[in-house]
Amino acid sequence: MDIGSETEQPAIVFDNVGETQPAMVFDTETGDVAAENFEVDLDAEPTDVPVHDTDVGISLPDAEELKMGASTMTSAQAAKKYKIYGIIGACLLVLIIGLSAGLSGGSSDNSTSKSAVQDGSGGDGESLSVTVDDNGFDGKGSLDRYNKAFHILSELSGEDPVKKRFSPQNRAANWITNGDSKQLPIPTTLAGTSSYSFVQRYVLAVLYYEWDGSDWTFGSKFLSNEDECDWNNGFQADVKHHYKFGASCSGEDQRIAEIFMPGNDMAGSIPMEIGHLTHLTHLSLYGNSLTGALPNTLVFLTDLNFLAMESNKLTGELPDYLTQKLQYLALGYNKFEGKIPSSMSQMQGLIEISFDNNQLTGKIDALTSLPNLKRLYLGHNKFDQEVDETFLEGSDVEELDLSHNAFSGSLPEHFFNEKKLKIIDISENQFTGGISEMISENKHIRYFSAYNNEIGGEIPFTISRLTHLTHLDLSGNKFSGKIPNTIANMTRLEYLFLANNNLLDEAPIPDYTSLVKLEELSLKGTHRTGRIPTSISTLTNLVLLDLGVNKLTGKIPKDMQTLTKLKYLVLNSNKLNSTITVGFEKLESIDLLLLDDNKLTGGAAHVCGDDGPEGPSKMSADCSEFNDGCECCTYCCSGDNDDDNCYENEDLLANIDLEWEQRFSLNSGYDRSQGFVFSENIEFRPKQRLTEN
Repeated sequence: MDIGSETEQPAIVFDNVGETQPAMVFDTETGDVAAENFEVDLDAEPTDVPVHDTDVGISLPDAEELKMGASTMTSAQAAKKYKIYGIIGACLLVLIIGLSAGLSGGSSDNSTSKSAVQDGSGGDGESLSVTVDDNGFDGKGSLDRYNKAFHILSELSGEDPVKKRFSPQNRAANWITNGDSKQLPIPTTLAGTSSYSFVQRYVLAVLYYEWDGSDWTFGSKFLSNEDECDWNNGFQADVKHHYKFGASCSGEDQRIAEIFMPGNDMAGSIPMEIGHLTHLTHLSLYGNSLTGALPNTLVFLTDLNFLAMESNKLTGELPDYLTQKLQYLALGYNKFEGKIPSSMSQMQGLIEISFDNNQLTGKIDALTSLPNLKRLYLGHNKFDQEVDETFLEGSDVEELDLSHNAFSGSLPEHFFNEKKLKIIDISENQFTGGISEMISENKHIRYFSAYNNEIGGEIPFTISRLTHLTHLDLSGNKFSGKIPNTIANMTRLEYLFLANNNLLDEAPIPDYTSLVKLEELSLKGTHRTGRIPTSISTLTNLVLLDLGVNKLTGKIPKDMQTLTKLKYLVLNSNKLNSTITVGFEKLESIDLLLLDDNKLTGGAAHVCGDDGPEGPSKMSADCSEFNDGCECCTYCCSGDNDDDNCYENEDLLANIDLEWEQRFSLNSGYDRSQGFVFSENIEFRPKQRLTEN
């Protein structure tokens, strides 16, 4: 082999940096030089860059040359000659290696020579075949530049994370020092402003690698050659609002001020390095799959006013070190535990708090005196506070969700006389007492849900003074007496649920013909008697009608065929005793139909498809009473009220005792995920509505 020839070879990386380097051994049989006992890094990526061949050997005579010299040489002489050749070759090898080192030193100073060996490049910039894995260096580019960056990045992340191969910090360190086309100057100190562009670019790279950036729905130009302030994509949420999806800056000094990336298929924990983005004011990462606890380095984000981490998989306790500048704090739909920190009472700027759907416990006193609070979502936790008459009295709260907890005490009278409360959801708690008659005319409250508590007494006739109410749910309580006729005056009602109040007096179904906006009506288990009034057919917007478990008699009115939007019709467990002939032909939207435990007869064809619709996906009936049975019945019952096997182990929308739950965050028109603003500035939008520009 000729000295100085070049071949295409993958780089070899030594992992044991700082240890004694392997000895170079000359093979007298092949003439090759080899490294003894070196270890190959199997994780190192091959390179296609031409490298200098370091194998140095002697060109021995070939077979023809040996034949030509055989006539003048005896065998012994030949053996002696070859021995001499071997000695001479070994000496020449040592001489050549020394000359090579000397030439390298002559072409550049000592520091350049050292850099060329360590960073894998020759004096002319060509890559050597052997590189060194030093402090997590991946072998690509300049080791000298990486080592300079290593020390400053270790101050940000700690030495171990940066040094650990393939960690997010290590990958970000290698990228910003040698992979980033901008090749920013490496700062010598973190003090001052000169280092900030380098720091924030590195931090964003850490986020990218930690959160599997290659799998994001929107890459937002992360790790591109553009300025990090432009690592975003614009999208139009609606006619008025245009947002930057990704990272963006503000101010003349171009500091990262906002990271807005909801619903972007992000996974992983929140790195502590995020605390180095000290000018961050807005952080929205809701609707992803982030895990672990919130890092305590958030304490350094002293300008943060918007933090939205809803709908992730975060754990641990709520932080007690967040800035007092926060206005919007959304940590709902995670797995947080423990109590609300008392220090939150000092966060006077809070406008909105979302802690719903976690596993939080204890009291909420720290939140009830915040002077600017407008929206408080605490539903689906384990709070157990006793509420008294002073609870939130005189506050500016507009939306209050305490549902699915263990709150107790009496419902504060002032709730219905507040001038700002719009939404009150206290469902699934342990409230007692009654609803006060002292209700003044109120045009503010739109939503009141109190189902599944222990509230008793009569439903006051003054409830109709809540003139703008669209949702009223008093089901599952202990109300007694009469259903007030004044409810018919609440003409804005869209949802009316009074079910399962078994202490109410027996009475016919009230006349609700004036409630033309009603979409869902449930009077189940309220001791309704008499016939189903034909006037119910005027409620043409009905989607759900539940009159089950009452004492209704007579026929199913034919006029009900005008309810073409009806999807859920529940008439089971009554005393209806007519023959089904016609009437269901136009109910094409029916999806759930429960007719069992009555005395209905006739043909099921009017429901199952021959003369009627294709048939509901769930239907129950006393099949033996029907002519030729019931082909489309999902559940065939015996008509015996005590028969519990009719629905057993079946996947109904609910069990035989259907309970309809319409929460403001679901289908009542106040869905925070589809248009009802979570804050005054940001609305969560489904992915399909994001369009990159």
